[in-house]
Amino acid sequence: NFVTTQLGSAGSSSLGVLYGTLCFFSPLAPVMLEKLRKFSFCCRGTTSSSGSNDMRAERNALCIGSALYAPFLATCSQTNIHWAQLVCSALLGSGAALLWIAQGSLLSSCGRETNRGHLAGLFWASFQAGNAAGNFGAYFIVNAVGSLSNFFLVMACVA
Repeated sequence: NFVTTQLGSAGSSSLGVLYGTLCFFSPLAPVMLEKLRKFSFCCRGTTSSSGSNDMRAERNALCIGSALYAPFLATCSQTNIHWAQLVCSALLGSGAALLWIAQGSLLSSCGRETNRGHLAGLFWASFQAGNAAGNFGAYFIVNAVGSLSNFFLVMACVA
């Protein structure tokens, strides 16, 4: 993992905080998603003929969860600010819980019962392919930008 390569034992602590926070907030994320149903910000949802907002909460949750990657990646570029790395890890863990619950909600509601398994398979196949391609691409980006610090800054800007 690039985080542990860049930050050493602080990177291991960072990932521990991130995944621990993810585990803690995952059972709470459906409640947070329900709270988001009461608000309309960040992303525009579609409106059905009955006037209800279809999947607006899920879209907002995706926006929030995705936005928390940038501060985490930016702090990965700084090897001497461990407290900020831990705070951003905790924020990302909570945002990732919200992101994953929203993705699952979208995935289950977008398909019919007859093709839901097929859609889930396509999602996970593309997710794993993205992991493989992302790591392969990261190798070339790190070589192009010259250091892991620069790599994390580039990724923070992309996020």
